[in-house]
Amino acid sequence: MSTATMSSYLIGFPKQSGKGFASESIVLENKYEDILNQLKKTESIGRYSQLQQIIDELEEIFISCSRYNWDGYGANPISVNTFLDAKNIINMLNATFLNFPMPEITPEPDGDIAFEWSDDYGRTFVFSIDDNQTLTYAGIFGANNTHGTELLGDFIPDPIINYLKRLYSK
Repeated sequence: MSTATMSSYLIGFPKQSGKGFASESIVLENKYEDILNQLKKTESIGRYSQLQQIIDELEEIFISCSRYNWDGYGANPISVNTFLDAKNIINMLNATFLNFPMPEITPEPDGDIAFEWSDDYGRTFVFSIDDNQTLTYAGIFGANNTHGTELLGDFIPDPIINYLKRLYSK
């Protein structure tokens, strides 16, 4: 008898763990691992490249905007905490498996980091993270708009995910 456990690296594909009675069980387990590794590679190569690109971009923003007056107009520096929270947000967005496009990331003069998405229909959603883990958001969805604040926790707050879903729904 075997029990199914979730693979720690590929959600949605349960890994069978348990004892087999013959050498075939070892062969099957190895084949299973090979298949999962192939799926992981093919699924994530493009996404990983995008993820690495946006993290590199975030690091460049942090390096160039981590001092006072980085814009020549008195802008506040981006703090280490804001940078780390922004990096965490990128990883959380990637982990949602909802395949949102990666956002445009911009520094803001108050020391926040903004994440912006737009579609081909003039709809836009943006949120920023500050030094206190407050997410301030605004969205334009045709004739409708929204705005508000949420606190960042272990996950991106549901209202933000829901607005991104709304932006990219057909």
